[in-house]
Amino acid sequence: MPDLMSPEYDPRAKVDIVPVEFWVDHRPIHDRPGEFKPVEQVKWAKRGQPNHQTVEAISRVRKNPQLWNAIEPYYKHWLKGQEAPTDGTPLEAWAGVTKGQVQQLKLLLIRTVEELAQVGDGTMQRIGMGARTLVERAQAFVDHKRGSAVVEAALVSEREKRAELEGEVAELKAMVEALTPPEKRGPGRPRKTFDEAAPA
Repeated sequence: MPDLMSPEYDPRAKVDIVPVEFWVDHRPIHDRPGEFKPVEQVKWAKRGQPNHQTVEAISRVRKNPQLWNAIEPYYKHWLKGQEAPTDGTPLEAWAGVTKGQVQQLKLLLIRTVEELAQVGDGTMQRIGMGARTLVERAQAFVDHKRGSAVVEAALVSEREKRAELEGEVAELKAMVEALTPPEKRGPGRPRKTFDEAAPA
């Protein structure tokens, strides 16, 4: 695994890493004997390689924008005492995997269908038999979901346009009614006099 903090590391390369654990160490302050300062730490690993883990101080990770972008959302949730939400469809909610496969994939730090759809050949080898079919199924699911989202967005846009037109029509109708003078009733039959009403 490349050293993400080294000057030779290509900053344009995709960083697909996951924090495994956060905690606080207390380290002695050099010029203050008996006093300690809290140091926030993170243990992270590249997705698909959970056995190759790196431990670093958060202050050091912040210096690498790419690495920090990957870790920051999890860090913020950890500070609030919350579990970071998964970005995408959780594997447990997908009908394309068994419970055993979900457990195996989580050991490789793959938690969502979207993450599974993006794994490379190296990670597929670690998943084992049937991995390619599983990844292709995940890719098909993501493509279908993306297509459905596009269709839904188009329908929402169409509904909004229709509602806007209906509002404009109602407004114009109200304006026309306001500008049209009320109709006057024409003269009716003249009222009968007493003499006309009496029999001859």
